[in-house]
Amino acid sequence: MKTHILKPRLYLNKFIRFLSISPLILSFSVNAQCVGGTAVSGGTAANDNSIGSLGFDVPSKALNSDANWASASTLITLSSGSSNYLKVTGFGFNLPSYAIICGVEVYIEKRALGLGLGASIIDNRVNLVKAGTIITGTNYAKAGGWSGSTTSTYGGPTDTWGGSLSVADVNNSGFGVAFSASITLGISVFPAAEINNIQIKLYYNLVLPTHLISFNSSLKNSVAQLNWKTAGEEVGEFITLQRSKDGSLQWDDIARFEMATAGDGKEYSYNDPLQTKGNYSYRLRITTNSSSETYSTIKNINYTGSTFVTAYPNPASNYITIENPDGITAMIVSNVNQQHFDLPYEITAKNTARLDISRLPIGIYFASMGSKQVKFIKN
Repeated sequence: MKTHILKPRLYLNKFIRFLSISPLILSFSVNAQCVGGTAVSGGTAANDNSIGSLGFDVPSKALNSDANWASASTLITLSSGSSNYLKVTGFGFNLPSYAIICGVEVYIEKRALGLGLGASIIDNRVNLVKAGTIITGTNYAKAGGWSGSTTSTYGGPTDTWGGSLSVADVNNSGFGVAFSASITLGISVFPAAEINNIQIKLYYNLVLPTHLISFNSSLKNSVAQLNWKTAGEEVGEFITLQRSKDGSLQWDDIARFEMATAGDGKEYSYNDPLQTKGNYSYRLRITTNSSSETYSTIKNINYTGSTFVTAYPNPASNYITIENPDGITAMIVSNVNQQHFDLPYEITAKNTARLDISRLPIGIYFASMGSKQVKFIKN
């Protein structure tokens, strides 16, 4: 795996803060709103005979800048023709998931040997490779014949080669470039196209995600209190507070917070009233501008029930659930004028009952159990 060293220009303060929390080693050279990494050599080279009839003798010679060159020659067939693709992959890119690819620049050292009267060598095809497959849509071959030794540049800082490129595309070990040359015989000469040191440079916008400085939870009476602090927010990002109960793998979204400070971040809080006993788990899901998602650590709260009588939902139209920590053996329902109502209810657990309030007129009522009482509203 190769390390990519980059240099900074935009959002300097934010980037320095990012360095303190990221395992990536980054320095930046910047082009417009994008940064460019150093040019990187591939790790694997091979012939791909989906094109041409002239193979490269030792494809791996194209991986490094040295005295060894991968060569395709007309001497093999004694006729003019095109070379196979020289396909180079395994560049070892490891960009963070929240980066946005701006452009791809390819460098190829080329050398023409055996040129004589009537002989010529020109680019035939230059294409990107995604997941090991050559993308043949846009051909970046340059016009003009080769002469001697030169390094050609294909693509550029804002060029994605006629299509879109994701971080997953460029991080894949099968990402790379494929090259083919056209070779024309001369009079009594057999020219050879030689390739060395194929490199790729990526340009990308490093959209840093919101970073959580802290995430805490506590229980007060029957309310779960959640609070957290962020840094490095970007406009358009958001945080979703999620909850699960009693070890369930299902996480429910209970609140969403838009990121709008575009700077140092701020503090957030949310109170979640708990109505039934159980073990509650909470986490934060951070969604970036590029739609990637990261999650906070999980905070757990064990709620053993309230010491007060509770009623929910409240207000309600048809039924309410009433919980009394002392148990439910009898219940009296009255209004603010002390009128009593004989309402049907079902005891669903030792401390819980389901009360039918559908026949009550709209108003404020009280459910009494011994010395304890709870107010509810019929709507």
